[in-house]
Amino acid sequence: MNNQDFLREYHRLMKKTVKFSYTTRHMDRIEVLPLIDREKVLGFDIFEYGLFLTGSGAYDQDIEAGLTNLVEQEKDGDLKLLKRMQKEAILCLMRSDSTDTVKLVLESLLNTRRPNTARSSKDHNTRYYKFCIFVMQYLCKLADNEGHFVQSRKLYREITNNLDDEDDDVLKVGLDLSEFDYNNEELQAIKIIITNIAAREQDEWERRFKLAQREAVIIIAHYKNKLRNWECDTKKISRPQPNLYGLLIRLNSIMASKDDLISRTILAPLSRASYQNQTEADRYDAETILRILTGLGAEPGDSLWNYVLRISDNTEDDFQLCLSAVEQYGKALYLVKAERFSFEQYLKLCKAALKQDGIALEYVDKEIVAAEYPDLCRVAVQQDGRALEYVKWEKCTREQYVGICILAIHQFESMRAEMEYSCVYPETLLSLVDIAVCTGEQYADICLSAIADNPKELEHVNEYICPPDRYYEICLAAIKKDINVLTHVNRLAIGKRYQELYAAAVKQDAIAIRYAEETFLINLTSDQYFEICLTAVKKDNWLLSFVRKEYLTASQYFELCYIAAPEKLDVLRDMKEEDCAIGDYFELCKAACSKNIHTLDIINEHPLAKQFSASQYFDLYLLAVKKDDFALKYVQTNIGAPWNLSGEQYFDLCMAAMEHDHSYALKYVKNQFITQDQYFKLCNAFASRENGTLDLEGVDPQFLNPDQYFEICLGAVQERYRGNSKYVIDQKCTSAQYFEIYLTAAHHDGDVLQYMNDSIIALFTKEQYYEICLAAVQSDVDALVFVKEEILSAEQNQALFLAALKKSGNALLYMEEQSPEIWFDFIQLNGTALEYVWDELYTNEEYIKLCSAAVEQTGEALVHVNIRRLTHEQYLTLCRKAVGQGRNAISGVKKKYCTEAEYLELCLIAIKQDIGAAHYIRVWTPEICWAVIEMDGLMATENIPLKVRTPEMRIAMVRQNGLALQNMQKIQANIPELALAAVEQNGLALEFVVNQTSEIINAAITQNSEAAKFIRNKETQNEPNGI
Repeated sequence: MNNQDFLREYHRLMKKTVKFSYTTRHMDRIEVLPLIDREKVLGFDIFEYGLFLTGSGAYDQDIEAGLTNLVEQEKDGDLKLLKRMQKEAILCLMRSDSTDTVKLVLESLLNTRRPNTARSSKDHNTRYYKFCIFVMQYLCKLADNEGHFVQSRKLYREITNNLDDEDDDVLKVGLDLSEFDYNNEELQAIKIIITNIAAREQDEWERRFKLAQREAVIIIAHYKNKLRNWECDTKKISRPQPNLYGLLIRLNSIMASKDDLISRTILAPLSRASYQNQTEADRYDAETILRILTGLGAEPGDSLWNYVLRISDNTEDDFQLCLSAVEQYGKALYLVKAERFSFEQYLKLCKAALKQDGIALEYVDKEIVAAEYPDLCRVAVQQDGRALEYVKWEKCTREQYVGICILAIHQFESMRAEMEYSCVYPETLLSLVDIAVCTGEQYADICLSAIADNPKELEHVNEYICPPDRYYEICLAAIKKDINVLTHVNRLAIGKRYQELYAAAVKQDAIAIRYAEETFLINLTSDQYFEICLTAVKKDNWLLSFVRKEYLTASQYFELCYIAAPEKLDVLRDMKEEDCAIGDYFELCKAACSKNIHTLDIINEHPLAKQFSASQYFDLYLLAVKKDDFALKYVQTNIGAPWNLSGEQYFDLCMAAMEHDHSYALKYVKNQFITQDQYFKLCNAFASRENGTLDLEGVDPQFLNPDQYFEICLGAVQERYRGNSKYVIDQKCTSAQYFEIYLTAAHHDGDVLQYMNDSIIALFTKEQYYEICLAAVQSDVDALVFVKEEILSAEQNQALFLAALKKSGNALLYMEEQSPEIWFDFIQLNGTALEYVWDELYTNEEYIKLCSAAVEQTGEALVHVNIRRLTHEQYLTLCRKAVGQGRNAISGVKKKYCTEAEYLELCLIAIKQDIGAAHYIRVWTPEICWAVIEMDGLMATENIPLKVRTPEMRIAMVRQNGLALQNMQKIQANIPELALAAVEQNGLALEFVVNQTSEIINAAITQNSEAAKFIRNKETQNEPNGI
C-alpha cells in the first residue's frame, strides 16, 4: 500500500472515530447498535465489529482480546497497522477518552510508519543518569509539597522547563498528558501513545530509553493519583511517599544492561570526587542524593555509603561534604559516622542538621555530645517542636527538661497554626511529656504554656497530675480563649468549683448555653436566662435546641422562636395550637419563607397553616419564590378551599421566579394553570435576564404556537446558549424559520451539525445546508466529521475543508486525499498544518521551501519544523521570519540550537513586532529585560523574573508606565524613589502607593487631578505642604 492510499484510509478512520467520540460519549452502550454498518460487521471490519461487541454488552477485556486476535491474523504490514488503529480507536471509545486523546493515540500509531533515524550525541550513561535523577527529584518534590494539590501545577512548570527538547521529548509528552486527572484505566491511552512513539526508534537503546520514560510517566501519574486520594481522605493518616528504590528496579529492568546499573550508572556520579568536579549548574543538591541513598537502603558505614562518599584519608573533605548535606537535609545526620570527626566537627554537624530539621535529633550520638546535649535539644525543638519525642530526659536536669518541653510546645503550636493542612502534625505534644520527671507544679506550668497557644490542648491535660487549684486555673485559662473546650473539663476533678467555672464561661460567650447544668439554671430568673438565650440564638439560631423553655415565659420563648425560625424549621414543625395563635404562626412562617424555601414543605402539611386564608397563602409563596425560584416546585395550585390560587396569582408567582439570574424555574411551571400567551411571556422573561441561561430542554414546545416557538429557539441558540440546538424539535416551524435557527446556532456552536436529523436537513436546499455547514466548521473544525458530504457537491465539500483549514491546521486530519503536492498548497492557507506533514516525503530543498511558506503564513508553525532537516543558518533564517510575525512565535524557537547572541536577536525582533511575545521568552538577559521595559513597563513587571530585576530596572518600569507600580507593592519600602517616579509618570498610580507622603500626593495630583480619589491618608492633606 503506497503512502497516499494509506493516508486516505487513515483519515477516513480519524473522521469516523472523532464522530463516534462525540456522539457516543453520553450514550448507553446498547444505543450504539443502530449506528453500526451490519455488512461490515459480518466482514469482520475491526471498527464496526468492535462497536457491535461494545453495544452487545461483551466484557471490555473480551472485546480487547478478540480484536487483538483479528489484528494479529493480518500479514500485510500496512493493513495490520490500520487494523491496529481501528482496535485502539474502539478501546478509546470504550474508555470514553476525550476527543483530543483519541487523536493523539491514532497519530502516534500513524507515526510508527515513519521510522526515526535520529541519533543523540550524548553519552548513554549520562542521559540515563540525568533522567533517573530528574524523575526522583520530581517525585520527592511532589512528596514534600504540603499545599493543595492544585499548587503542584507551579511545580510541574518548574520541573518541565528543565527538560531537554530532544532527549526528553517522550517524557514531556507523557507529563503533559498526565497533568490531567486520569484514572488507572485512562492511563492506558498515555501508555499506548508513548509505546507507539518508542516503536519508531530503530536504535535499540533509544527505543528502550523511551520505554523507560513511559514507565516513569505512569509511575508519576499513579503517585499523583495516590496524593489526590490522600487529600480527599478525611482521615489522612500519613502522606504517601514515593518508592524510589522500586522506581530504579523498574527502570533498570527496562534498560536491561549487563552492567550493575544501580552502582555504576546511578551512584557513580554521586561520589565525592564527582560531586566536587561538577559545575554548579550540573550539581544535584545533597538532599536528592541522600534521599536516593536512603531509598536504596544505605546504612552508615556500609559498602554502598562508602562507595558513594569515597571515604579517604582526607577527613576535611569528608567533613565539608557532610556539612553541605546536613545543611540542606538535616536527616542526613543519620548517615554520618561520628567517629570519623573531631568533637568540634561533629558538634558543628549536629547543630547544622538540627537548624535545618529538628527531627534529626533522633540521630545525634548522645554519648559524644553529652555536655552539649541540652543545648542541642533546644536548637532542635525551636526548629520543630515534634523533636520533643526524641529528647532523652536522663541527659538533662529536671529544670532543663521542663524548659525544653515549654519551648517545644510553643514552637509546635505556632508552626501548626501557620499550616494550611495541620493534619500532618500529631494532635498534641503534651502526651510526649514524661510526667515521671516533672513535679505537679512543673507539669501545670507546661500545660498553661500549651493552653496559652492552643486552648484545645485542655483535652490532653492529665488532670490527676496537677494540684486541684492549678487544674482550675488551667481550665479557666482555656475557657477564656475558647468556651467550646468546656466539654473537656473533668467535672469530678474540679469539684464544686464547676458552677463557678460555668458562670465564667457564660460570661465569656453565651453560646455556652449548650452546656447548661440544671443546678445552675435553677438559680437564675427568667429574665436573666432569657438574656443569655437571646444572645445565644442571635449568634446561632440552632442553639434554640438547647433552650429550656420551662425556665422562660411563653412570650419570651415565642420571641426566641421568631428569631430562630428561618434557619431552624423544627420550630415551625413542632409548634402546636396551645403554643401560639394563628396570627403569630403566620408571622413565624412569613419570617421563615423569606429566608428558607423548605418552609413550604411544612406549610403544605401543618394543621395550623390549614387555617390560613388564600391571600396569606399567596403572600407566603410569593416570599418564597422571590427568595429562591426552586420554591415554585412546592406551590400547591388546587388543593381545596380556601387555598385555591387564581390563574393570575399563579402566573405572578411564576413571573417572580423567572427574575433570578441563574433560575431553572421554567421546568417547574405547571402549564395547565396558565394560558399560552402567559407561558410565552414566562419564556421571554426567562431568556431576557442579564446573566440567565435559557435551556430549551425545559421548554414545552406543545404549549407554544409556531411563531412563538421560533422566537424562543432563535434566542436560545445565541452565543451564550451553546448546545441548545440539541433540543430543537422538528415539525413545529417553517423551513425558513428552521434555517434561521440552525444558521444562527452554527455561528456559535459547531456541534449543531450532529443534532440535525434527516427530517430537518430535508427542509433545506443544498445551498442552505452548505451555508449552515460553513458556519459550523468556521466555529469548530471538528464539525467537519458531521457534514453529510453526499448532499453537497465536490466543490462545496472542498470549500468547507479549506474554510476549516484556514481556522486550524487540525482540519488536515479529516482530508482523505493527501499528497506532498497538496500539502504545499494547504500550508499556504494555514502554516500550522506543517504539524501533520510527512517531511521525509520531501527532499531537503523542497522541505526548506515548505517550512519557509509555513512560517511566512504564521510564525506559530515554527514549533513544528523538523530541525534535523535544516542547517544552522537555514533554521536561523526561519526563526527570524517566524518571530517577525509576532504573537507567540518566539516560544517555538529551540534555544539549544541558537547562540546566546542569536537568541537575543530573535527576542528583540519578536518584542519590537509584538510586546505580547514577552510572555513566551524563556531566558531573560539584561538586554532583553531593558528592551521589554522600554516597550511597556507594565508588561515588564508581569513577565521579567524577580531574580533578574535590579532597582534600576524597577524604576525604569514605572517611568515608562506608572501603573506598573501595582505589581511592586512589596518592594516599595526598599526603593524609596519608586513611588514618586510612578506617580510622576501617571498620577493614577497613587492607588498602588503603600506609603502616601505629601510629596507623592502632590506629584500625583499635579500629573492627574483625578488621583485625589485614591488618597488614603487624610491626615497628610492637612499638613502645610499637603493638598
